[in-house]
Amino acid sequence: MATIKEVLANEEVAKEFFSKESPEEAQAFLKEKGVEVSLDEMKELGAALEKAQDGELGDEDLENVAGGGVIKEGFDDIVKIADLLVQRETWDRVGRWFKRW
Repeated sequence: MATIKEVLANEEVAKEFFSKESPEEAQAFLKEKGVEVSLDEMKELGAALEKAQDGELGDEDLENVAGGGVIKEGFDDIVKIADLLVQRETWDRVGRWFKRW
């Protein structure tokens, strides 16, 4: 089984992931890439990333993300990948994706 970090390491794949309109689409995309994530985990990820974007996510919040499961293990990697994409694009585009959830 692939990890989120492995899947999103490719910039084009990461852009495609962040273009998804809903948690369901993002979950299906990851599943196609071999990453099993529940819909609840995807929703938690969206909420946590929105807080992180606003600078509000603390250690306790991170501990609560998916109860320490797949998403927590990949969360820092997802934030780093998003930051790299931001260097090439604006946070507004990625931020709108999170806020749709």
